[in-house]
Amino acid sequence: MRPMIWINMARYSAAGPRGRIRLIGFVTLFAVAIALTACVAPTVAVPKVRAENAWARPATSGPDVTGAAYLTLVNDGSLADRLVGAQSDVASTVEIHETTLTNGVAQMQPVFGIDVPANGRVEIQPAGYHLMLIGLTRDLRLGDHFTIVLQFEKSGRLSVEAEVQ
Repeated sequence: MRPMIWINMARYSAAGPRGRIRLIGFVTLFAVAIALTACVAPTVAVPKVRAENAWARPATSGPDVTGAAYLTLVNDGSLADRLVGAQSDVASTVEIHETTLTNGVAQMQPVFGIDVPANGRVEIQPAGYHLMLIGLTRDLRLGDHFTIVLQFEKSGRLSVEAEVQ
């Protein structure tokens, strides 16, 4: 296999010291160009999502029993992201829900995701967005802790510890 840059060494050697100086200059310039290219990495905007104050209400376990978890999502990055799913070992299924008020009646419905704006925050709280824990696999008692794994569109997975309050 032939190198990408072919230098005819015989031509520079035959030219004497002057040719060798040109060769050394060329090699030095080439090495500096490669080094500078490696140092200039492209800047890519990325979301930097973290979770704060994750908590859940007490609940008993059972296949038809649900619980709810709440937290605050903070995006310190310069690119928006989207919460698209969640899972936990305390529930068979975790869905993202939103509570809305229609004609004075609260209605809860699943949503496909929650947008987390760049340099912004989203409160996942009672009477708004929440994580519905469906089919609790164990009781959630005051003071207990459990893990929720959040799935983001761009950031991937984020593991969060929630406290039962």
